[in-house]
Amino acid sequence: MRLKIQRKSIAVAVGALVLGAAVAPWSLSGQSLRREIASQVRNATGLEASFDGRTVLALLPRPRVKIENVTLRDRGGNLRIEAAQVHGELRLLPMLAGRLELASATLASPRLSIDLDHNPFAGGGLIARAVENAPDAADAAARLGVLSLTGGSARLKSSDHDFDVSIENIDATIDWRSLGSPAGLKGSFELNGERANVALWLASPLELLRGKSSDMSLKLAAPDLALDLDGALASEERLVYTGSFSATSPGLRALPVAPLRGLPLPGRLEALSLTGAARIQSNSLALGDARLTVDGNAYEGALAVERERGRALLSGTLATNSLDVAPLLASAPALFGAGGNWSRAPFPASDRAMFDVDVRVSATNARVGRISLRDAAFSMLLNRDGAEFSIAEAGVFNGVVKSRLTARRKPSGYDLGASMSLAGVSSALLTGEAFRGQRLNGQLDGVVALSSEGETIAAAAGALRGEANFQLGQGDFSGLDLELALRRLEKRPLSIASDVRNGRTGFDAASIDLKVENGVAGADARGRGPGVEFSVTGAVDIAGRSLDLKLLAKQATPASPGETEPRLSMEIAGPWNEPRLTLDARGLISRSPAAAPLLRGLGSSALAPAAEPR
Repeated sequence: MRLKIQRKSIAVAVGALVLGAAVAPWSLSGQSLRREIASQVRNATGLEASFDGRTVLALLPRPRVKIENVTLRDRGGNLRIEAAQVHGELRLLPMLAGRLELASATLASPRLSIDLDHNPFAGGGLIARAVENAPDAADAAARLGVLSLTGGSARLKSSDHDFDVSIENIDATIDWRSLGSPAGLKGSFELNGERANVALWLASPLELLRGKSSDMSLKLAAPDLALDLDGALASEERLVYTGSFSATSPGLRALPVAPLRGLPLPGRLEALSLTGAARIQSNSLALGDARLTVDGNAYEGALAVERERGRALLSGTLATNSLDVAPLLASAPALFGAGGNWSRAPFPASDRAMFDVDVRVSATNARVGRISLRDAAFSMLLNRDGAEFSIAEAGVFNGVVKSRLTARRKPSGYDLGASMSLAGVSSALLTGEAFRGQRLNGQLDGVVALSSEGETIAAAAGALRGEANFQLGQGDFSGLDLELALRRLEKRPLSIASDVRNGRTGFDAASIDLKVENGVAGADARGRGPGVEFSVTGAVDIAGRSLDLKLLAKQATPASPGETEPRLSMEIAGPWNEPRLTLDARGLISRSPAAAPLLRGLGSSALAPAAEPR
């Protein structure tokens, strides 16, 4: 009886010791435990593990281990992970068989350094065997586990693609239970101070490692960008994604990615939505069946980005039914400064060191300020040396317009160029729309070729040079009735002031020639109609925004022998937004001696300013 009691007492004591050992964590020398964990990491991933701190093992409420100051690295130094602590959950059944096997691990405050140009798992292990050979059933069923990172940071770099990005405050979980099962990553991180959530799912990571393909999905959500990919990922010579692409952003320029902030496209790039069928590789993105909405304009077509030797080319061919150009000009430098003069603000510096742009847009209808275009073909070429904007052809006011603007970088400012041609344009529609009042009528043809240089709009205006030539078919201009004024010159000279300010002057043909040098255009305009010939000569000071012109009109029918040919002369001078129209009073007096007493002492008669376009 006593023997039975002693045996029970011994059993209870042993049980109490075992229970106490299980409940209280063990602080171990850790050598065998570390070797076992390092061996498991090496067998699964090929990475080397080293430990420089305490190792604590606890059995209850569930088997777990804590290791301090852990470093994981590959043999080539392409992947390095340093964690202040690793908390691991151990599988119970392997422990009963005498093996330590991690079911999951959490890295506290890890610091990751990853060279994307090399394979960090090439040093052996289960993953490396799967990459090099077709894994057998045992490998496919081999357990991996769940890896979590809390409060981590990572530096991702690639010399091949000139890529170096730092990510902070990483909280993420990688769930890959076995080599043959799906894998997922879910978490959040900060890039340049902006928080983003990410979720990645791979249906067959094993097939992907074997150089085949796997269905995948990727969702990225940040305050300034939402990205959604759903398709297939293949590991050919390089990773290739094919499938659907969807991205939205309230403002592309606000994204915390430097290359996108410096994207040299016009406009605010706001309220952006982009969808399409994508093919994405490490150095390129091609988007077919693309639908793009940005700055209130909607486009369809194709877009591509390709990056080589540190530079990226954005190219595209887009079409739209209706295009409003105004939002595209929102980021353009202001033409005018304080007081209404040309702006003296320096042209904005734009870092185009990383992007070239080649985009073509066709628009059934387009609006440029007050001008409406139809069937317009636009193109935009940008590179590190400058920019070119052109209208290959567009219908405008019953005619056709072509234009080209260029800006080339120089050590100080830009070299600028502008050319334009007009054919068959209705001048009545042009002036009616541009000036809110029909001032001119007749078919207009013309060419313009100008160049300049400078650091500001004002400097460029002062350096403007080139020429412009316009031809007008049969038509008229309003606000001056020169024929009536000439007919009444002899009998009613005092009424000329009102006669010349009203009515219209018709012509069979007219021409305008401008030769520009140092911001001043020498003007020579001539026209002839059934009852009058006229010419306008003088200077248009483009830099100073003023006019100094003289208009001379005479009857088209020669005077009879012995008669003085009626002539009318006037000056158009002053700021071009408020020009003064002044008649030659002395000429009027010489034509009508009876009016001399009334005009005596006035010298010249200044009429009220001409009516301005509304």
